[in-house]
Amino acid sequence: MIKFLKFFIRLIDGEFFLKRYPNGGTIIVVRSIYIAIIFGVVVFCLDNYFLKIPLLTNRDYQAWVGLGFLFSYTALYARFASQWGYLAALYEVA
Repeated sequence: MIKFLKFFIRLIDGEFFLKRYPNGGTIIVVRSIYIAIIFGVVVFCLDNYFLKIPLLTNRDYQAWVGLGFLFSYTALYARFASQWGYLAALYEVA
């Protein structure tokens, strides 16, 4: 069960992009788009398959995907900035 959860989390967070490309602005945007698409698919499935009456329209799905992009980009960029802050303090650059 633990192995499945680790695999599932790694699939969702897009860490596999970092094995091929260095962490930077472009990868943050790519990972944010990836996470937003997964978030939109989850919202779509929850709305259409688990609720008796679909509550969301197409415009609502776009808003949810945008919200997923916004939060994932903010979190990933904050993590990226803190890594650079740590390295600057470590080597006393700034």
